Amino acid sequence: MAHHAPRPPSTRSALADPVTAAPRPRWYRCTTALAALAAFAVVLAGGATAAHAEPTVAEIERQIDEDWNKLEPVIERHNATRQDLAARRKQADALAAQIGPLEKQVDQAMAGAEGPNSYDCSGLMLAAWAKAGVSLPHNAAQQRRATATVSRGELRPGDLVFYYSDLHHVGMYVGGGWVVHASRAGVPIKMKKVDDGPIHSYGRPG
Repeated sequence: MAHHAPRPPSTRSALADPVTAAPRPRWYRCTTALAALAAFAVVLAGGATAAHAEPTVAEIERQIDEDWNKLEPVIERHNATRQDLAARRKQADALAAQIGPLEKQVDQAMAGAEGPNSYDCSGLMLAAWAKAGVSLPHNAAQQRRATATVSRGELRPGDLVFYYSDLHHVGMYVGGGWVVHASRAGVPIKMKKVDDGPIHSYGRPG
């Protein structure tokens, strides 16, 4: 019987057989896991984007209506305030136009006079405000009761400044810390600093 030389061992199973293939390195397994997580995150992100879809035209219009309903009262209050300020400014301008000629007038102040040639203190206030369509009594104390109280910080042209505890004198504030007044009999109508005398209070006609 013939003898044959033994065959060399086969390497096929070690190279190609998946069952006996060498395990993957650890870094490869980590990379694969990270890739899977990244893919999952992309899927989640896509879902989130879909959940926040662009609003419809009806939704936009409804939101605009809601915002306007909140804003409209504010606009109306602003318009009312602006109109009120415009009316007050117009009244102040009318008073200023009347105060100018009175300041320049050289007529002497006379007790109990209310113009047009002579004035006492309350008569001057009466005449000036009458030009603006506002009636005042011919007495400083009565004018104080007939006018709304304002503070020093609220003073504006046309407001009345009352002097002395018994309210026997009144002048008209013309701005810049000055008043126009008829001081006493025999003295022309003139300007003076508002603090030139013991102030009792301030009043606003109208």
